Amino acid sequence: MDTFTINTEGVNVAEIMKQIQERVLEKKKAGIYTDEEIREVSELKKQLSPQKEGAYGELALHLRRLHHNWDVAASSALITSHRKVLGPVIVALKKVGFRVFRFIGHPLVIRQTEFNAASVRFASVLMEELSRLIQENKDLKERQEKLLREMEERKRMEARR
Repeated sequence: MDTFTINTEGVNVAEIMKQIQERVLEKKKAGIYTDEEIREVSELKKQLSPQKEGAYGELALHLRRLHHNWDVAASSALITSHRKVLGPVIVALKKVGFRVFRFIGHPLVIRQTEFNAASVRFASVLMEELSRLIQENKDLKERQEKLLREMEERKRMEARR
């Protein structure tokens, strides 16, 4: 990921925010913005907040790592040596050693790979379910807020009678 810098010398963020708030209030007084629209924009701002998605994003990162590294049998290391004289002998011995280990340890590696694959599938299903539940929870909160606003509106209407 490329990084970049923004030169903020001479930029007063507090002053800019104050100006934005003043403009919003002016437009609200002029009838351009309603309380409902301002509330919706505030909710959208909360939804885009990175703090809210921190734990969920970390889970997604771990799941991507699981997807990438689940197959332990597929990882084959390149065997080399920097020694000029003993290097070829060391490389030959390591290759023989790895072949012996692969012959003896192959059933264990297969079982580990199967376990890893099942774990990744399980984690993926959990992540999908978590995403669904988060969306359902968000929808229910929105519905609750809408019903509460309607109830308040009805109370105001009845109080006027």
